[in-house]
Amino acid sequence: LDEYLSTTPLIKNGRLYQNELRRITALIHSWLDIEKLRAPFKVKSLEQWDDVTVEGLTLKVRADRIDVLEDNSHLIIDYKTGGYVSQSQWLGDRPEEPQLPLYSTISDLDVNSVAFGQLNATQVGFSGLASGGDIAPGILPLDDVSSRLNVADDCGQQQAQWKGTMDALVSDYKSGHAVVDPRKPEVCRLCQLQPFCRIHSR
Repeated sequence: LDEYLSTTPLIKNGRLYQNELRRITALIHSWLDIEKLRAPFKVKSLEQWDDVTVEGLTLKVRADRIDVLEDNSHLIIDYKTGGYVSQSQWLGDRPEEPQLPLYSTISDLDVNSVAFGQLNATQVGFSGLASGGDIAPGILPLDDVSSRLNVADDCGQQQAQWKGTMDALVSDYKSGHAVVDPRKPEVCRLCQLQPFCRIHSR
């Protein structure tokens, strides 16, 4: 923690420094309490960068963390320290959070589960999907939520859906497809380019 805080503009041993130290320490302890509830696992890699090719486009990607589970399958974790996140952000033709769907489809590992690792003042824990159960609190079996979330019953089928979505998004990007069609209309409230896109005229 001292090494991390030394990179921030806080005076060591000052009041702000001590407050930040207490905050991060509490978050770490809360996270470790969640990890204790999991079935046995090993951490395979942390923040490892890879170059991958999707539809002829080379992308540089980084998985925050990859765990090896008891059955030698893998769990990919994407840490989030901001607001609320959920599995629904991976779904649809234009996923709001496409990182984990992309990681799961390009990895040469046996990936049967993906999860957000939520770490903030109000929420600490996992939010994920898996082929089976009992991986960790907050990681839901696909067959339990398939009808509610409109996802596949198993990880292989879901990854195939995600691959189709990722391939389509990359193809649109490569072809210059840039139609004015915000995923959420409320983003226009903060955008300064409305005179150029003329969204209200449409």
